[in-house]
Amino acid sequence: MALLYREAIIMIRGKSTLMLTAIFFIQVLALFPIGLNPEPELLRTIGQAVIPVCALLSSLLMMRCFFADDFSDGSLTKLLLLPISPVVMVYAKVLVHAFFTGVVLALLAPVMAVQYYFEADMVLRAGLVMLLLVPTLSALGSLSSALTLGLSNENILPALIYLPLAVPALIFSVLALGRNHPADWYLLAAITLATVFFLPVVAAIAIKWVNL
Repeated sequence: MALLYREAIIMIRGKSTLMLTAIFFIQVLALFPIGLNPEPELLRTIGQAVIPVCALLSSLLMMRCFFADDFSDGSLTKLLLLPISPVVMVYAKVLVHAFFTGVVLALLAPVMAVQYYFEADMVLRAGLVMLLLVPTLSALGSLSSALTLGLSNENILPALIYLPLAVPALIFSVLALGRNHPADWYLLAAITLATVFFLPVVAAIAIKWVNL
């Protein structure tokens, strides 16, 4: 609980990054209807893919919230010296990141979906997709950040790892939002559970290896 509280306080104090993520999400989603033919059917079709992709790209802005800042100021080494497993620390970071980012995007996605002429049920699904997609993105972000700690190109390399790994979750997010087949939701939920459960363990191993 202490680690969760610490991460929540850090996230709240660094709210400018969270606000930047929200603003980026809104601006990119607002640009597509302006630059495309404003036909409802076209925007509705494109919006099914644009919303999850914008969530994926927005999460990149939060990448440093995982380990890079703690690594640069020495806090990460102190956390590793605590009498707890590094896996617990990583889980705390992932859960807090997923909660704050997920709530923000889940609230914004239905609002932005209206300009894509989504029907009422699709507007609701846009928020639900964010609640399932964002935890996966948070887990992937923790792994990408951990694998590139201390490298000279740590601002670019995490994205190169993160983006390809996010493709399966992105595909089923688009399918769940568009055709709303139960199998798509089950697979998206399975991906979320698997990534949130396993990837923080791998990230913790990578962090320990970097700090040996």
